[in-house]
Amino acid sequence: MNNYKFFNNCTCEFFPCHDFKNKEEFNCLFCYCPIYMLGENCGGNFKYTPHGIKDCSDCKLPHIKDVGYAHIQKKMMEVIEIVQNKHLEKKESESGSKLNNISEKRQKLKDDFEKQKKQFETILEEK
Repeated sequence: MNNYKFFNNCTCEFFPCHDFKNKEEFNCLFCYCPIYMLGENCGGNFKYTPHGIKDCSDCKLPHIKDVGYAHIQKKMMEVIEIVQNKHLEKKESESGSKLNNISEKRQKLKDDFEKQKKQFETILEEK
């Protein structure tokens, strides 16, 4: 059972928020895209407005049943890595003299993250 990966809210006043052939297959789980902040690296079909706002109205990727969930989960691993790197860079710059020790810890965390990421991708490929 993978019921947690799909939610269809056909009673929503905005349903469907994107043009979709098979409305029963439209996944509302990611009503607001959790990877919007990745900008051009999100992997979806978007454009920028003249004012620099990311317009995702042509993007259906998060809403495609059996595909969108896996894509979002994979991209969230990138978000986690970005946040982790920023945190570690801040710690390194604050500590100064303890740089080598923190650099070693940072490398270990990155190695651990890569291992977990590969395990997660293997699980996604099996599904």
